[in-house]
Amino acid sequence: ARVAGNAVVQSGTLSVADADLQLLAGEVGGGQGDQMMKRNQAMAGVAMEMAAPAMEQRIGEAHLYTVPGKVTLRPGQASIVALFEPVFAPVVKRLVVRSGLPYYGGLPQDGDEQEVPVAVTYIVTRTLKTPFGDTPLPGGGASIYQADDAGRLQLIGASGVGHTAAGQPMELDAGTAFDITAKRTQTTYTSARDKNGRYTATADYSVSLANATDSAATVDVYEERGGDWSVLQSSIPGDRVSSARVRFRVVVPAKGEATLTYRIKASW
Repeated sequence: ARVAGNAVVQSGTLSVADADLQLLAGEVGGGQGDQMMKRNQAMAGVAMEMAAPAMEQRIGEAHLYTVPGKVTLRPGQASIVALFEPVFAPVVKRLVVRSGLPYYGGLPQDGDEQEVPVAVTYIVTRTLKTPFGDTPLPGGGASIYQADDAGRLQLIGASGVGHTAAGQPMELDAGTAFDITAKRTQTTYTSARDKNGRYTATADYSVSLANATDSAATVDVYEERGGDWSVLQSSIPGDRVSSARVRFRVVVPAKGEATLTYRIKASW
């Protein structure tokens, strides 16, 4: 992917000529300061492009971006500052079905089959000891574009991005898949209560995935729950990625379907 990063400076009612401009990224003070900054933002009129990238340095527990040269701010005008030179970086698209279990409390008995969204996430690698990987990125918004058959760039996703330290990947949540769909069904359910009032439930689930595209797709199906729970058996081996999360990687063939089944036991 080709990655470009800009900061948009909205002047509001401020008018100043030949100013030194520095941008501070980080959680500084919080609370009232954040609210004041939001109230002081105004809609931008004319956009002014600044080609030279800002110079970055760490200061305290934040990062400072110094805009080269002098800047003139006019009321209602937005100034666009390049944070770094455009770069190319590896990107991986992930398709995810998120957990349908309640994190705490009882494991309920569900009703009919439920359609569940297949989330699309793009992960951009930022290797250390490269210009892009060594650049700390301030939080903001990301727009994701892809060229159509005529070579015109089309917006295919928009995501918020948190502050990202050097070497950490950019993770962009970009909506849901159109041609890859999922349905989750609870197929069996039993529960019992012991003499101490503690409940234990066992339930079987089925996740049906359909792929209408011309290429095979891998979908990560997650289940997540706190407390005492486990996966007793599954049609595809699950990875315990943390004490609370299990991931099943399901390959769905082109123009085809795949079904994941698993059994969960939970106590509360």
